[in-house]
Amino acid sequence: MGCILALFIKVARREVDHEPITIRSLLAGVIFIKSNPVILGSISLDLFAVLFGSATALLSVYASTILMVGFVGLGILRAAPAIGASNQLGEFESDLAASIFGTVPAALVGGIGTICVVLLWIRIFQKLSKMDKYG
Repeated sequence: MGCILALFIKVARREVDHEPITIRSLLAGVIFIKSNPVILGSISLDLFAVLFGSATALLSVYASTILMVGFVGLGILRAAPAIGASNQLGEFESDLAASIFGTVPAALVGGIGTICVVLLWIRIFQKLSKMDKYG
């Protein structure tokens, strides 16, 4: 039903002004982030939280040996990240850490690392920790 209704959505065409490419236009994103430390803090916090806290690569190990929930439980665990975001780098790091240290120590270190980054970001980006909404 939603797909059929989506066919009836009218999209207004508008012309876009194309300005010449300059060094300033190439660095506009960096300039914006540098002038808005709250944005830098939130983007980098998300990056490190996914890097240290992502354990989706270990879900099959959790399902079979820790939770003992079988294939149905693994399916539910695999569906859960669809609600949020996933990061391939975080999955690679989690899998590598689990192969070196073991599953439980890797998850523990990842969780502690995430908490440490959050505490550090509260100290570095104090304005971010006091925000309720942006704008």
